[in-house]
Amino acid sequence: MSSPLPMPAPPTNLAEASASLQALWDYTQPALDHMLRSPTNDPTEVPAIDASYYIWISTALYNYWTCSRRPASSSYETVPSVAQELLLGAPQDAHALIRYILPTYTRYATGTAVLHRMLNYTNRFYVKAELDNGYGWLGWREIPSQDQNKAGTKWREVVKANFAELRTTELKKWGWEEGDPEEVLAQAEACAEAASELDRTVPLASLAHRRFRTEVLEPLLKVSGAGAGTKQSQEPEGRLGDAVAELLESTTSDGLEERAQLAQDMARMLRMCGIQPDHPVRKRLDRDGYTGAVAHHAPTAT
Repeated sequence: MSSPLPMPAPPTNLAEASASLQALWDYTQPALDHMLRSPTNDPTEVPAIDASYYIWISTALYNYWTCSRRPASSSYETVPSVAQELLLGAPQDAHALIRYILPTYTRYATGTAVLHRMLNYTNRFYVKAELDNGYGWLGWREIPSQDQNKAGTKWREVVKANFAELRTTELKKWGWEEGDPEEVLAQAEACAEAASELDRTVPLASLAHRRFRTEVLEPLLKVSGAGAGTKQSQEPEGRLGDAVAELLESTTSDGLEERAQLAQDMARMLRMCGIQPDHPVRKRLDRDGYTGAVAHHAPTAT
């Protein structure tokens, strides 16, 4: 069966498409909806848009950001989220939930990775400025306050050293150790970004993972209907926690390899979306050897 044709670019004038936020959004939204919502048989493949449409969106974004007097955060805040729609489709059955959530996440993450690249001028012009000003996943307000007079001329150096130490501590929580490859560092930082508070500015790919955490995973990890007189376990883990427990506690030998792969994929999803390492479900997966961390490859001889 032949692949569907890429979505063509809608007729428009490039100057008009970048004249205002609404015009930019009207021009871009059909492509975003197509890539994130159109049906596909392979969750690792993103429904395509025409190359000219991709280029025009990137150019319109560049024109928008380089024109003066643009509202800074507006186009960042309007990046679409389909996560809540994905939650509505989650089945109640534990067995079915695992097999729904993992390919759903794969499709979502693959699509938003493409959007991250296509909308990169938003990262370059807005996100980078916010990070430079201390509004990223780890900001200046996390650093213990220093008495500038007491520190004297070395006050800035003390602040920078404290920031570097705090950043190292946080990244180690997400699987990075000093001396690890850049790939491991980048993934640990992406996890930390996805775990950040909603008022923090992070790159678009991490923003998408953070939304998946807050709008899909956290509701599935929350015990519904728990109130007075309701008997709860010591570590309530919600529907998704129950599904993971069923997966790990199965005693049948049938499908052992598949279950191991599902458990590893689950651990990776939770980690990449910023579910904290001390969460009961992550701890349970970790105890069974499923960390979701990127593999450390030994250097190869050349």
